[in-house]
Amino acid sequence: MNKMLIQPKYQSENANAPIALGELPVEIGFGGKSVHASGRLELRLLPENRVLISVHSDHYDQFPAFGHDATMIRVGDTAKPVPAFALKSNHSSSGVNIEYLPKISRITLCRDRRVRLRAADFHMINFPEFFSTGAGGTDLAYENAGNHMRLGHVRLTNGEWAIDLHALPNTNKLVKQLKEDGGYAITHVGRLARSDGKAFGVGATERALNQLSTFLSFAQGAWTPVFGVTGVSKNDQIVYEDLSMRLSSRWQATRGWFDVHHGECLAQVYPGFTALLEDANLGPAASRAIYWYLRGNRAGAGVDSALLLAQAALESLSYAVLPRMGLSSAGNAADRIRRLLEAHGIPTALPKSASRLRSAKRAGIWKDGPDAVVKIRNELVHPGKRLSIKIGPCVSEAWRLAQWYIEMLILRLSGFSGVYSNQLNPRWVGEVEQVPWAKSSRKQ
Repeated sequence: MNKMLIQPKYQSENANAPIALGELPVEIGFGGKSVHASGRLELRLLPENRVLISVHSDHYDQFPAFGHDATMIRVGDTAKPVPAFALKSNHSSSGVNIEYLPKISRITLCRDRRVRLRAADFHMINFPEFFSTGAGGTDLAYENAGNHMRLGHVRLTNGEWAIDLHALPNTNKLVKQLKEDGGYAITHVGRLARSDGKAFGVGATERALNQLSTFLSFAQGAWTPVFGVTGVSKNDQIVYEDLSMRLSSRWQATRGWFDVHHGECLAQVYPGFTALLEDANLGPAASRAIYWYLRGNRAGAGVDSALLLAQAALESLSYAVLPRMGLSSAGNAADRIRRLLEAHGIPTALPKSASRLRSAKRAGIWKDGPDAVVKIRNELVHPGKRLSIKIGPCVSEAWRLAQWYIEMLILRLSGFSGVYSNQLNPRWVGEVEQVPWAKSSRKQ
């Protein structure tokens, strides 16, 4: 194959470089008046992702004074007006140039939300370069001007949706730049369609892509948004565009369950993951746990506060899952977390890599992983109850262990039984192991 499955509408030539999104007529409303002008949209990636609208008009005297705070701006003739404020302006005899920043990150262009879509293409920001090297791998062989390369590709299906994701020819270059400088870039593209080939609505599109953003973020261990969605009708006419900005994280080194040489694991986790999010009882708790997991996984976030978030995630899951299994929620937090882990085949013994936690266990400070996590958390929150050791050296190990518990629980609740990268035992990329409940079932 010498073509990509999906051609990107927007591209990052280099990490952190602004991305032109096109020119459209805009309407600026203020003080009961409105002005029409030409607008140029641009995705600025630093200091954070945001869509800016640069407006030019020959009639500078028609625009409000700089700093007017009651401005509404409409992009094109199909978007809803959104509040915006001017970042900078330049007035001269040749006209006016004003740069506006919308106050809300939601920008959609759709004349009629009742329209039906055949497919929706999109872009992914800050997803790592991955390859599907295991059984059923579907990577693409790409050729351009005699240059051959492998582009990581995976198809996610869950009975309702079929989603193709693949890298771009410059993904490798962009990821290298991100690793050196941090920031943001469009690294992959994707396409959403119904598994049965039927048309689908705008609301269903937005729900599916919100779920996908959550899934990709859980895989990356950092907020990884979908951006720049283009929906086409059965006649291949563009009838829907979404330039909204979802939550995103600057590129950071993360340790988590997803191994980038096993992209096929994404396809194995996805159907159960979406079913979990849609579960009326477990979905809200799982969503909260993932949110706190990602909040606590950010570079620069103190591990002490991250540990508090991790325990909150584990307790939220325990209160939702244990009654569903007919198990008691009685006891303290450590009891509930331990009961939850054991019920899902996740070991509670302290791992060999947690040398400080193991040393404190031998001194009788705590008896296992859940006990260590909860006691250290309580010491941070209630410093009057001093443990007989200095917990500072133990906090990072407890945080890492709690994050691993969250990963394992979400994977287990998603019905996954494949291989993963164990952040408690970091090894080379590509070195994976079976999830613990799959190991235990093999021994029986």
